[in-house]
Amino acid sequence: MQAQSEKPDLPFLVAEPRRVYEFDLQHLWSRTPRGLLMRDTRNREITVLSPGTWNVEAGPDFKNARIRIGGKTVKGDIEVHYRESDWIHHGHQDDPNYENVILHLVTVDDLAGKNSPCDHVVIINAENCPPIESDEKKFPAGRCASYFSSLNNPQVAELLVAAGRLRFRRKTEHVLEDMLTHGAEPACLKMVFDAAGFKRNRESFAELFNRFMAYSPEDREKYYSAILWGESGLLPDPAAGKLAPEMSKFVESCWKDWWKLRQEPHPDLNWRRDGVRPLNFPERRLAALTVVLEKTGANPVKFLKDAAKKHNSPEDFQKFLVDDFTCHHPLWDSFTGFSEPRAKSAAVFGTSRSIELSVNALLPALTAYGRLKSIPELSKFAEKTWFKLPSPGDNRLIKTALHRWLFPPERIGKLKRSAAVCQGIIHLYREYCESAGTDCAACLLYNSI
Repeated sequence: MQAQSEKPDLPFLVAEPRRVYEFDLQHLWSRTPRGLLMRDTRNREITVLSPGTWNVEAGPDFKNARIRIGGKTVKGDIEVHYRESDWIHHGHQDDPNYENVILHLVTVDDLAGKNSPCDHVVIINAENCPPIESDEKKFPAGRCASYFSSLNNPQVAELLVAAGRLRFRRKTEHVLEDMLTHGAEPACLKMVFDAAGFKRNRESFAELFNRFMAYSPEDREKYYSAILWGESGLLPDPAAGKLAPEMSKFVESCWKDWWKLRQEPHPDLNWRRDGVRPLNFPERRLAALTVVLEKTGANPVKFLKDAAKKHNSPEDFQKFLVDDFTCHHPLWDSFTGFSEPRAKSAAVFGTSRSIELSVNALLPALTAYGRLKSIPELSKFAEKTWFKLPSPGDNRLIKTALHRWLFPPERIGKLKRSAAVCQGIIHLYREYCESAGTDCAACLLYNSI
């Protein structure tokens, strides 16, 4: 659930039945058939051309949907809430991520047409919510399943690795361009900050990176922790609120250095906790970032270049990266906030996150650096290491894609996974399924095979 800071007085609030949650409503909408006719709260006729792609990242619940209103086809996003007023409660009216919402689906019209935040609101019947089913029924096979069925599992893996290679090279070209503009270390650091952001807080970590880089290289290297905690706005006043004893010492230490370093104040960062597991709260992601900076001396390119020289094979180097960047913090392993410790500790940067950091930031940056400095053997070594990385595990996007592509579902468990295969799945799904709003008839990939 989202944190609700200021709740305006809203009329006609209705108690929400415990058995109906937004996920149930999202599940219901995901099964909407093409061509369904509906009417919004102003009695305007709407035809569903595509319900869109169920979004697994920050932002609206469904992306790239297509509907027809008054004879005009409209493409955009769809947001699902139990009550219409939840749009206001969740602060979407001030969030640019929701500017492209074309349809607001609700069960309770508690605004009754007054100050409605969306032009098109449709009431859906919560009683029609189907029971949660197995993944293969939640995400039915698309038309591409017929093509994938003609391939054996090694051929599927080969196709996905090729797509993963394309995704990797695009990342490399992007960071190389950034290195040419801003320098190698800042470009790599920017990618590390982005990886720390993880879904819902990427924008805030991007802004935190900009603030961090405003300090001198000497201060960034020596006082990285105090700068990051201070500029993040997450550091509490040691005299206000209840802090755990261990946290009191940590907060006081940060403030001691931060008071000497702090520059002019900035607007508060928009840290998001809605839909975020406590283990991924901004405080823990920031703590993980400080551990990475400590390991690399806030100069990740130099660290990677020196480490690559010490390893004879891509297999050894990838193992080193995964093991070394599985980060523990002496304090934040046991906390998700500043007050109460967790019952069970957990690494601030576990193995799957370590793999993702190497996949999305470290190795693309090292490959780009080799190209920048005309060291082809370094680029080749980094790229080969990237293809040796194991799978970080499946997320919902990967599960959705595989259930749409592979039939029967038993094939999914037999597909040999690697980081390259997972990146290939992400590339194909976003490039084709998402851009077509999961409307197979409009998919460029399907129409080309």
